[in-house]
Amino acid sequence: MPTFELESLQGGNFSSKAVAGKVALVDFWATWCQPCIEEIPFWNQLQQRYGGRGFTVLGITVQSGWASDIRSDIEKSKLDIKYPTVVGNEKVAEEFGGVLGFPTTFLVTRDGQIYKRYVGQYPDKQKQIEADIQKLLSQKP
Repeated sequence: MPTFELESLQGGNFSSKAVAGKVALVDFWATWCQPCIEEIPFWNQLQQRYGGRGFTVLGITVQSGWASDIRSDIEKSKLDIKYPTVVGNEKVAEEFGGVLGFPTTFLVTRDGQIYKRYVGQYPDKQKQIEADIQKLLSQKP
């Protein structure tokens, strides 16, 4: 996983070092992307279910404007995001290996390796991701 420091929508900056040693789901999304928005409740569930076991979700918004614009869109849409969300850019997307469409979700191992990339929204995506999370969490750090 690339190293970065990006503006957090929760305030201040967020460093990729904050997820070091954890299994991380990194979701690249945009405020105008309906399939992206539809996945947020599931990411919240995963954060709640596995957060105490060395897992975290990180949302990276791209192509959505400045942080103030994104916060406003989130408030207008009444999105309840329960995990860190940062303002991304083309550079960080490229460093992950490219974002070909939205949503693009990466699962990262505890040692910072990209385990898998999931592009778009499709049947069984959530089941696949949850099974992969369980597999990675069951491996010894």
